[in-house]
Amino acid sequence: MRAGPATEDLAAGLAVGVDVRVIRAGRVLATNVPAADVVLEWSSGRTVPAQLTYTAPASWVPQVPLDPLGRFGQRSLVDVIYRAPSGQEWRVPLGQYVHTGWEADGDKVSVTCADLTRLLEDDPMAWPSSPPRGATLRSELQRLAGTLPVALDVGVTDSAVATTTQWGTSRTEAVQSLATSRSIGLRVEADGVLHAYPLRDASVVDVIYRQGGLLISAPPAPAGEVRRPNRWVVTGSTTEGGKETRWTATRTSTAAPYDAAGYGWVTRHEEASDADSQAAVNRAADTIMREDLYASRARSLTIVPDARLEVGDIVGVITASGETFAGRVTGYSLPVTDLTATMRVDVEVLDW
Repeated sequence: MRAGPATEDLAAGLAVGVDVRVIRAGRVLATNVPAADVVLEWSSGRTVPAQLTYTAPASWVPQVPLDPLGRFGQRSLVDVIYRAPSGQEWRVPLGQYVHTGWEADGDKVSVTCADLTRLLEDDPMAWPSSPPRGATLRSELQRLAGTLPVALDVGVTDSAVATTTQWGTSRTEAVQSLATSRSIGLRVEADGVLHAYPLRDASVVDVIYRQGGLLISAPPAPAGEVRRPNRWVVTGSTTEGGKETRWTATRTSTAAPYDAAGYGWVTRHEEASDADSQAAVNRAADTIMREDLYASRARSLTIVPDARLEVGDIVGVITASGETFAGRVTGYSLPVTDLTATMRVDVEVLDW
């Protein structure tokens, strides 16, 4: 979770501002961009998960490629600034976002940006590849991420990666596949670094949202909820000396109401790309099943905008009716400059 004011301070009411700066290749192109309509949206279901949009006066319409709001490597650095009546101030960095487009519209220009995983998506590798001898999680993530720096957060083990692992040409698909096989999350944080972070359970929450505080609503059945798997099939293979070896691990969880006779089979199939043995495939199957059992259902919260929140954070929820649950953040829509707007937070509820 990003550092910032205490939850009690946010609930009491703070003045909110935004500071947008533009850099390119480490050089500052503009400070104090007069940005309005600033919105940051994050969806774990997208290949490039985060999108930042904002508007600026028409005088900021790019005239040449290297003008600040151009889309030739320019990046917007966005900070949310909270200020208390006492004068105390908190600056919450939302991160760096590479410009992907702009559009002039009357008296303003609209800018669209993406998080830095766009750099991976725009730069596929020339050929499929495998990890070099001696590769570890950190070194392989860095090789696949190219120029985007990589860091392993506390709780992520820098273990060996099998040389028999095979990746395609997509850098984004490769890093996500590697992360899935290790049961870790990936996100680009405010420092412009791709962080691998542990997927934590609900034993410790980062923040508690209460009705009457920052929580506005937590409907019990959001639209678009998907059916949870009750069977997990994980496969892995390796080829050495022209001979292919395959491994399969199957796990099931059919306690009611997920019994096969009534619920049917909902199978999640995953490939353990870096597995080099049956034991490795078994471990991957256990991990993937455990994560899905943690996240047996989804919820969408409506809260007072909270710029501290990041994907992967664990939030606790207490509703007016006394319902309590905890969930892992999988997406959000944060309106920064519209003080009348609310924030949507998508969570996967963690049962244990």
